[in-house]
Amino acid sequence: MAHQKRALGTKVETIQARLQAIEATQEKNEFNFDDSALARAKQTVNGDARRNGCRDAVNAIKAAGGRAALAVLPDIGIKGNSHMMMMDRNNLQVAEVILKWLAENGAR
Repeated sequence: MAHQKRALGTKVETIQARLQAIEATQEKNEFNFDDSALARAKQTVNGDARRNGCRDAVNAIKAAGGRAALAVLPDIGIKGNSHMMMMDRNNLQVAEVILKWLAENGAR
C-alpha cells in the first residue's frame, strides 16, 4: 500500500511538473511578437515572399473582376499575431476586420 501511495504521489508530481512547464511555455509564447521580431520576419524569405505572394493573389483576383484585400495586421494597428490569428488573444480585433470587410464587400 505504501508503495502504491508513493507511485501515485510520483505520478501526481510528474503531472503537476508537466502542467507547470506547459503554463510557463504558454506565458513565454503568447504570440506577442515585438517590433524587432516583426522586423526580423520581414527580412526573411518567409516574411517578404509570403506577403508578396499574398499581394500577387489579391491583384490577380481583382484583375479577374473579384473582390479581395490584404490586411497586414501591424499596418492597421493590430500587433502580436501569429499565423493562427483566430487563436491569438486579440482574435476579436482580427474578427472585426474580417467582418467589416465582409459587410462592405460580401453582398455585392
